Amino acid sequence: MIGAFTEATEAIEKIKLTSPDIIFLDINMPGINGLEVSTKIQEYNSNIHIVFITGYDQYAIEAFELFALDYILKPVQKNRLLKTLDRLSKLTLNQEMITNKDGSILLNCFDEITFVCNSEELPVKWRTKKALELFAYLLHHRNRFVSKDSLIEMFWSDFDPEKTNQQLYTTIYHIRNSLKKANINGIEIKSTSRMENGYILELDERVHFLVDNWADSIQSLDQITGENHKYYMDLFHQYTGDLFGSYQFNWAAAEVDIYRQHLLQLTEKLSEYYVRNKQCNKAVDLYQQVQVLCPQLEISYFQLMKLYDKMKLFQEIEDQFNKLVDMMEEEYDLPPSIEIYDWYQNYRKHLQRYS
Repeated sequence: MIGAFTEATEAIEKIKLTSPDIIFLDINMPGINGLEVSTKIQEYNSNIHIVFITGYDQYAIEAFELFALDYILKPVQKNRLLKTLDRLSKLTLNQEMITNKDGSILLNCFDEITFVCNSEELPVKWRTKKALELFAYLLHHRNRFVSKDSLIEMFWSDFDPEKTNQQLYTTIYHIRNSLKKANINGIEIKSTSRMENGYILELDERVHFLVDNWADSIQSLDQITGENHKYYMDLFHQYTGDLFGSYQFNWAAAEVDIYRQHLLQLTEKLSEYYVRNKQCNKAVDLYQQVQVLCPQLEISYFQLMKLYDKMKLFQEIEDQFNKLVDMMEEEYDLPPSIEIYDWYQNYRKHLQRYS
């Protein structure tokens, strides 16, 4: 036992020094209540287990919303306390067993955020959509300081200013607990105090962030040959959708475009390899897949038109051009680019000349 305290501030300072495994916390306390103390403790260290003790059951729902280990009514009965300790013992044993495995996690953000360990996906139950988006935003800015004020401005600009800090702290708390409950190790959201308060999300060596490794591989892209062709096709198939594509985060738009350009760079190189080897049908298949993944990109329609021209599939050229016209009108209220329009007009003239 580390100690017993009647003053919340004194207890919090001691907790920061000692990081106990479990805290028994009364809800009705002078000055600051136990629920508020719990939030501050979890803000500091989300691995500490909290058991609320009170003479009233009206706080039970709110207590469990804070992911308390347990909730005990006064007067505390010995058998009831033993049950709580048994729960803690089993939870600790389970976490130790998981930690003793390899523990490496593949974190992927193409289309959706997924965590895979030992070939199995670890399901994460996000408390709210806001918690999911805030995690994605911090992950997007990984290893960089993000100020509390900028997060509040982005996610809670329309809230009562007096409540925004609590909204942020609670959401960070929910993120940490969602990761902990899914047994995801190697991701830490640290609170920092510089010129202003904020957070840093860090990934340790147990977490392999797929999109980083993928981008590095594309940027060091070699000439594609029969020897390395399979490696680059595997990279192509790793792009299962735009970065955070299922969520449509406005703040990720610039990064989404960067990864799309990487995909197009890879597809162009693979297509050139197939054309050199007189396998135009495989190059067509690549651009058709790109068109499904990123239907708003003009280039996939244009590349397919040129490939169909090589293959003398004239109806397919017409179909692609018409699809492009429809897409551009629907998405952008614009005609196809001048380059594509000029190519198509030249193609039509050439076709009429020899038909």
